[in-house]
Amino acid sequence: MAGNVYKQYVWLLDLISRYDGITFRQIDEHWRSSSLNEDGAPLSKRTFHNHINKIEQMFDIEIGAGTGYKYYINYSGDIDMKSMQQSLLAHIQMSNALFANPRLADRIWLDGFLSFRYYNPLIQAMERGVAVELLLFGGKIVVRVEPYYIKQFATEWFLVGRDRDGGEINAYAFSNIISIRESLDGAHFELPSDFSIKEFLALPKFGKGANNSNDLYIECHFKHKYTTRRGIWASYIPEGYRSKIDAIYVHGLASGAKSSTFMELQQRFAHLRWMCVDFGEDLEQNVEHLNQMVEFYKPKLIVGTSMGGLETLFVNAPNAVKVVCNPALSLANFIRNSFGLGTHNYLYPRKDGVQQFDLTEQMCIDYEHYIATHPILLGQENHAIFALHDELLGDEATLEARRVLSDAGYTVFVDPHGEHRFSEGTFDYLQREVIPHLPL
Repeated sequence: MAGNVYKQYVWLLDLISRYDGITFRQIDEHWRSSSLNEDGAPLSKRTFHNHINKIEQMFDIEIGAGTGYKYYINYSGDIDMKSMQQSLLAHIQMSNALFANPRLADRIWLDGFLSFRYYNPLIQAMERGVAVELLLFGGKIVVRVEPYYIKQFATEWFLVGRDRDGGEINAYAFSNIISIRESLDGAHFELPSDFSIKEFLALPKFGKGANNSNDLYIECHFKHKYTTRRGIWASYIPEGYRSKIDAIYVHGLASGAKSSTFMELQQRFAHLRWMCVDFGEDLEQNVEHLNQMVEFYKPKLIVGTSMGGLETLFVNAPNAVKVVCNPALSLANFIRNSFGLGTHNYLYPRKDGVQQFDLTEQMCIDYEHYIATHPILLGQENHAIFALHDELLGDEATLEARRVLSDAGYTVFVDPHGEHRFSEGTFDYLQREVIPHLPL
């Protein structure tokens, strides 16, 4: 054989795996017409057997000879090993196809290829019995996990392990993981003798940061392509990988991560990777959570509406562009005079299943105290969008908010046709004045 010897191993293994027994003569015929055979020379038996031995050493896959002098893959009797061999062969067959047809490489879409970087660190952690820390999208940002199993569900790979803080055994989608490292506390573990992977898979439970349901299969496929580099967490992320620009949307009172505004932002500005989480009614807690998100994700853009716009004002994000739409600086008075104290329903389904919330006079007092005692923080650029007549907050409160933000250094835009919610004018302003000028 001529050419790159590794490609020859892959070619030979791929060829034999596609037949239920193939003779040396047939193999030689295929080799004579292969693009790897640069001079069209026949395949010698000595070279053939040398390659078979190398394949077993490299891939731990044995090629044996059966009746009729036919060669075949000699699978192990172990079911799991056979499954592993099948997966390996699938990757080898894809590699061989790319070797033989390099001009088609751009027409082959490999979902989840970035997830491969987790195999080695997880297998090493499982071998040594050490816990790992996972940095996840949304939800609980960092979890410490004892890695029990690596499992493929459909087209997605998952880590199955015990959450060291919560105590539950969960599955964590590779595509829902930003980065991974060994636990800094050096925690060790042993795989419980009574744990059954088959029982777990019969009724799997998904970890924090996921939907805790099979809907995760759909969500995760939209996330893995946009994994970002994150400082010391980036040990296993390929060099030179370019991600989408991160943007955070902060919803308003009674809204949630499934709001129509968030969906519209994702659709109109799909070249950005938008994030949104369900926030409650605790202003201080929400700002603290946002500060954590900013620290980990380092977004280039933060957009907040109503109460979310108010929270965006207090977020410490000097390197992000801030855009607030009708920020509710008069939140307490709005609740007392218009929205109302008492129990209310959320406008959208929330991941935690809670669909009602309470507003009290003490909460309104807390809002007023927080706003009075915390400075408005600036981002890299700062924009405030107001409706000329805000039907919810009212003209007086809107005029005061415009004055405050103008004095604080925000570029104020007044939409003459806008309403309290996002309007077409708001989207146009983002498209024209904000999105094209985001820092890279």
